[in-house]
Amino acid sequence: RGREVLVVGGSTLYLHALAHGLAPLPEPDLAIRDELNAVAETEAGRLALFEELARVDPEAAATLDPTKSQRLVRFVEVFRSTGRPASAFWRETRTPAFDVRVVVLDRPRAELYARIEERVDAMLQAGLMGEAKRLHDSGFSREKTPALRTIGYQEPLAYLAGETGYEGMVETLKRNTRRYAKRQLTWFRRRPEYTWMSAES
Repeated sequence: RGREVLVVGGSTLYLHALAHGLAPLPEPDLAIRDELNAVAETEAGRLALFEELARVDPEAAATLDPTKSQRLVRFVEVFRSTGRPASAFWRETRTPAFDVRVVVLDRPRAELYARIEERVDAMLQAGLMGEAKRLHDSGFSREKTPALRTIGYQEPLAYLAGETGYEGMVETLKRNTRRYAKRQLTWFRRRPEYTWMSAES
């Protein structure tokens, strides 16, 4: 309606979708995905899938960490279900029909990390462990639910599974969040069209 909209936060994927659109990838083929997920459970299986992807879609393979299975499975699934590489769909992306200006708030790294640690403490005080326990007790698992492999869920669920102690879980959650923030900043710096602004301005 001709108004300016301010969108704050979100992952780099959400930001990319808003500013540049997303590729029209096909709907998942769940039978193929289940088969590929079973293969991807082992390191040898992931390597075999990565080698297959490198043959059929080297452009997509070049964007992947071969030790991470979720996107690897998706890209192989796309090729097996359609006969077309995922990178071919990327070229069909439609850019949204509105102007977007991205502003990245920049703050000293030490301050950023301190704020992250405070945020993790606040999440735990607000009931993160209770939420994770309800999911765990309801039968949801990291193995079958990709959302539970994200930062903020995977660490509490590892604690509930007896894989780590509580203090170790808290430190891992803080460390993983710091690393995620660092990856986001690296991603932002690859976009020369983004505007950087001091968070203190």
